[in-house]
Amino acid sequence: MLERNERLNKEIKDLEKQVRDGKLPQDSLSAIASRTKQNSIKGVNAYGILAVIKPADKSTYKNLVDVFDELNVCNAATYALVKPAAWEVDAMKNAPQ
Repeated sequence: MLERNERLNKEIKDLEKQVRDGKLPQDSLSAIASRTKQNSIKGVNAYGILAVIKPADKSTYKNLVDVFDELNVCNAATYALVKPAAWEVDAMKNAPQ
């Protein structure tokens, strides 16, 4: 995910550097980073990661927290937690172990 999201990661790191250099106020970083992430998934030339998380019945709270942590590390533009479709549940049950 880091490689796929390289462009957005660079933009966020540049914003963080601007805050460290005093070019941007610290309290504006979150809002600007959020706007940058949202803009990265809009339009024809979208480049940000949009992740869809579909936990299985055996998923634990810790599994979800780990996924969300990883998405934050990778600066995923946005994500959605959705219930898997019936056919996806069947596919997971029938998948080789």
